[in-house]
Amino acid sequence: MKFILNILLLFPIIVFGQSSAFISGNDTICDNENINAEVAVSFSGIPPCTFVYAINGVNQSSITTTNNPYIIYTQQAGHYTLLSYSDANGTGFVSGQAIVTINSAPIASCIANPDSVSVLYPNTTLIDQSIGNIIFWQWDFGDNTMQDFTSSPYHTYPQWPATVYQVYLIVIDDNGCSDTTSITVTVGHPTTSIEEHTTNKELLKVTDILGRETKPQTNTPFIEIYDDGTVEKRIVIE
Repeated sequence: MKFILNILLLFPIIVFGQSSAFISGNDTICDNENINAEVAVSFSGIPPCTFVYAINGVNQSSITTTNNPYIIYTQQAGHYTLLSYSDANGTGFVSGQAIVTINSAPIASCIANPDSVSVLYPNTTLIDQSIGNIIFWQWDFGDNTMQDFTSSPYHTYPQWPATVYQVYLIVIDDNGCSDTTSITVTVGHPTTSIEEHTTNKELLKVTDILGRETKPQTNTPFIEIYDDGTVEKRIVIE
């Protein structure tokens, strides 16, 4: 009887001393990121170790390695399980599971209203039109001013020089995924003339503000004298 008890006591030690493999991990990535999720497979036993794993029940190719743990780099969502494992001594136990979650990233989008303004009134509103549950906004107006963190900011650009500004928007959603977009805002010279319109009159001559006869020039005040005796001060801005 004592001999039998010794055998029974020894048997679990032999069973539980058998080599084994354990898969683990709970990783989340965004679908627009150029990174991989990680799943770890750890071993007990004598290398090399060979194992087969499955994603959502679909068998993957057998892997043989001396790395412990072995890291599976993946961009496929699902449940990861081990199907089989063996080392230099033979077949071992498998256990554990891993989960990989891939979240859809937001799609950043925005407009400027208006997207072309005058140096006289260089004001515009940037409007977020991103797709997703956005919880964070970061605007860079492209003019070396402070960034803004509201959804649709109002912004005044410098009056000089006239130029085209590149505006950048970064958005982050409630899953921590982000996206970036950019648009342009043009600050330019006015294209309209500041003038009083005349009809049925003949222009006699043009003078400068000192009364000297001259030819009209852009961005310089001048005076038009008509045959009906009217005098009009004008300036054409370009």
